[in-house]
Amino acid sequence: MQADLLPGDKHGPKDGRSNISQFWTNVGILASHNREQAAILFGMLFTLVIWLISVVSLLLACLFYVTFLWRHVSKSDGTLTKYCRRKLDTRLSKIVSKKVDKALARGERLRAQDSIKAERPAHMKRQPTIPLVDEDHYSLDQVHLSRQTTKTSFSNGRPSSDNAPIHLNRKPIIPIISPLSDRPEAPS
Repeated sequence: MQADLLPGDKHGPKDGRSNISQFWTNVGILASHNREQAAILFGMLFTLVIWLISVVSLLLACLFYVTFLWRHVSKSDGTLTKYCRRKLDTRLSKIVSKKVDKALARGERLRAQDSIKAERPAHMKRQPTIPLVDEDHYSLDQVHLSRQTTKTSFSNGRPSSDNAPIHLNRKPIIPIISPLSDRPEAPS
């Protein structure tokens, strides 16, 4: 299927119209005969317009960037290579100086902590935390430990196991299984 939208022959501009006005006239004629083809044509036209806007934006951005670099680089460094080298050197020097400053501050902090630890007197050093008890003052006779039994702390109505006999005279419960002859046969 081919649309007859090209100017020329019988579908060309007539009566002094321009090619663009004849194009829109041909699209109107096509839309009255075949709406699907007209919708496809407008979708393609919309995509073309968006693509053209993107290409023009890209070209303008490249042009503006090159002119910016040309003006900016020529004043400060002379060449693009020197400009890029200067930018990288300054950024890397900032990063490295920040890391070095952090490391130096950490080293100073550790040295200060070590000097504080070294300045402590010997009796102030960390000792185990076991209490010192004067054995003459306390005796084991004075210390009373009380213990509650399970029976007194939990009263749930069950008999305690303290009085239960060691051997229980009951037999284990065995389930009763019917003989195999009473069972139905398995399906085959």
